Amino acid sequence: YLYWYGRILADAHKTDDALSELKLALEVEPKYADALEAMGRIYFDRNDFKRAVEHFQQALKIDTSRQAVRVAIGDAQMKMEDWSGAISSYQEALEADPELKSAFAQLAKAYQEKKQYPKAIEWFRKAVQADPDNADAWREMGYMLKDAKKKKDAVTAFKKYLELRPEAQDAKQIEDEILFINQFTISFKLQQTSHTIS
Repeated sequence: YLYWYGRILADAHKTDDALSELKLALEVEPKYADALEAMGRIYFDRNDFKRAVEHFQQALKIDTSRQAVRVAIGDAQMKMEDWSGAISSYQEALEADPELKSAFAQLAKAYQEKKQYPKAIEWFRKAVQADPDNADAWREMGYMLKDAKKKKDAVTAFKKYLELRPEAQDAKQIEDEILFINQFTISFKLQQTSHTIS
């Protein structure tokens, strides 16, 4: 009862009361992984990422099958700019569950932040293969491919993003990226043609 009441309070954004109820639930049952995970999510929402990780890790010690909690640890580590820690957390989650879609794009973002761009592109590709409707992954992959000088693939990724989110706030910016890439490609081909003619 205490756990569920704590969850209801958390959903109502009464996080102080929710934490109190969840702590009581843990006094009754100290190995209550659900309560620890719920507390971790509250701390995460409060931007207290260190405490979130502590609670998520305690939940994992009790129940190692919680791969979504490993992803949540990685997300908190990303917020703390611990890219290596996040990469490890996402990889551990994927080793346990290779089909865990939520970890693919997150792992790609961690590699991106760590400036390991080929790995980032590889994982963005896996993310969109696993979930073709992941618009954010298509957009991020488009930028990564553009920077890697893979213009045609970048345009394809950007177009897929716009197909999925035609009303996105950055739709005009993405359309401009496509236009720029296409103009650059045409200009480059014209230069090459003029060099071969001369």
